[in-house]
Amino acid sequence: MFPATAATDAVARFVDALAFNWIIGGTDAHAKNYSVLLAGAQVRLAPLYDIASALPYDDMYLPRLRMAMRIGGEYGVDATSGRHWRRFAQANLLDPDETIERIDDLASRTPDAFATAAEDKAVKGLQSQLPARLVDRIASRAAQCHRQLEQ
Repeated sequence: MFPATAATDAVARFVDALAFNWIIGGTDAHAKNYSVLLAGAQVRLAPLYDIASALPYDDMYLPRLRMAMRIGGEYGVDATSGRHWRRFAQANLLDPDETIERIDDLASRTPDAFATAAEDKAVKGLQSQLPARLVDRIASRAAQCHRQLEQ
């Protein structure tokens, strides 16, 4: 285990971003949707932007969804499993067990975060069924991610 530094924190945040897009069925998370902030000699991963889930749309077919970036050699949202995340971790000199634990924790927290966001007054003001559908599908997808991480 390496001591925490700005670089290791940035790597962890980047892994979180990749995992989050996998969990939510975010298929547009390509390299141009990640940026760094430069301040003198400091380099930081910029806050995430342009994040979208394909899950709330009825014409979405999960087995056909592909991520913009491979994880351990796999593009398929539905096909990516724990072995792919382990391969990804090893290729990037990360601890595979810690990586899986981190992703599993993120999958556990994601449904509640979406449910909380859907209850926001501005979201409710949209008077759309899309947020509730997204909340339900994220919860289902997160449970599936837990199972896939065990593979």
